[in-house]
Amino acid sequence: MNVKKYLGQAYYLNQKIISNKRRLEELKEMANSADIAELSGIRVKTSRKADKTGDLVAKIVDFEAETASKIRDCRDMLDTIEKQIDSLDDAKLKTLLMKRYMFFCTWGEIAVDMETLNNKKPYSEKQITRLHAQALEEFEKKFGNVLECL
Repeated sequence: MNVKKYLGQAYYLNQKIISNKRRLEELKEMANSADIAELSGIRVKTSRKADKTGDLVAKIVDFEAETASKIRDCRDMLDTIEKQIDSLDDAKLKTLLMKRYMFFCTWGEIAVDMETLNNKKPYSEKQITRLHAQALEEFEKKFGNVLECL
């Protein structure tokens, strides 16, 4: 796996966590609305299944456990990536990789933020992409053996 793809996992792992949490909230909302319909005596078209709410609650409990496990796995991977980036020696390259792969900033946002950190002169997006290539090289030098195992 190449460095860019490896670091890019952070975005997709984060999206997966958000998606799972959203789905869980939807299931809980469905369970609450089903409970309200049953409690209020509203007659709704139902199937022959006796306990729809119970089935939905069981589904939620299963999904919650599955989601918690996936979230732990995603968080572990994100923590690993963050620690690897943080272990780089050059603060500028470390900051650039963190902003790009952990905070999902655009090149323009990174250029503005790096300008603030630099206090000398503003960075252009071209300079940022050049620094990015340098940062990826540094990361690969340090963790290339780990990436080969993936």
